[in-house]
Amino acid sequence: AEIELLSRVHHKNVVSLVGFCFEEGEQMLVYEFVPNGTLKDTITGKSGIRFGWHRRIKVALGAASGLAYLHEHADPPIIHRDIKSNNILLDEKLDAKVADFGLSKPILDYDKDHVTTQV
Repeated sequence: AEIELLSRVHHKNVVSLVGFCFEEGEQMLVYEFVPNGTLKDTITGKSGIRFGWHRRIKVALGAASGLAYLHEHADPPIIHRDIKSNNILLDEKLDAKVADFGLSKPILDYDKDHVTTQV
């Protein structure tokens, strides 16, 4: 079910599933290569990449665009449930890609009006 769900997700700000493998009871998902690591590594200085304010805003808007796609245009809509700087990857143009769908959940018809928040 997870593979079928993720195989239908196509957006420039969401990491793409490119393949999968089942071997000896293990499931492995293969995603596109995103060369510039995580947003966390950039924020903490580990990546060596420096962001000006223009780039920071572009990354924030890209991540928001990916989430909006998952919430409003994926079929069925998907709630990520684990958004953090470790789960935002930066591609070759330093554009944001939402990744790590391990805790994600499809929104079923009866869930569409239900909103949860955690502070």
